[in-house]
Amino acid sequence: MDSLEISYDHYKETCELSRQAQSRRNKNFVILCVLEATSFLFLVEPEKTYELIQEGIHQKLNMTVQLSNTLIQTLLWLIITYVMIRYIQDMLYIERQYKYMEKLEKHIANELGVFEREGKNYQKNYPMVLNFIDLFFEIFHSVYIFTILIAKKNIGINIL
Repeated sequence: MDSLEISYDHYKETCELSRQAQSRRNKNFVILCVLEATSFLFLVEPEKTYELIQEGIHQKLNMTVQLSNTLIQTLLWLIITYVMIRYIQDMLYIERQYKYMEKLEKHIANELGVFEREGKNYQKNYPMVLNFIDLFFEIFHSVYIFTILIAKKNIGINIL
């Protein structure tokens, strides 16, 4: 194998790893939204939400498990924290990969001529909607979680 073949194989593998991370990131984002909606329901209708979760546990496990409202909410926040950490890890990995892929593309382009797909193209003309989604997660999402925590504390719901 010559240098170009090795570089291109590495590039293809890097793109595939990036796509897998994007898939995990997208899945974690949806899970995070569902978990946060559940947390919000605990704020608005704590008893109904508690009953729904207890019923869901009963149906899935086919057994009755009595967990306290506080314990369920604590577990919910722990799961939210874990999923958020995984989401951020994948998001940062994906962002770092674009710079690396640009270097690989430049290396391959030295042999072939024009070879740009992921790296440089990704950074050019970044769509406004993606900037909004980025802004949403980085700012509004954090404010949303903080607001739920403050609201729960103000109405006397103990968590953690």
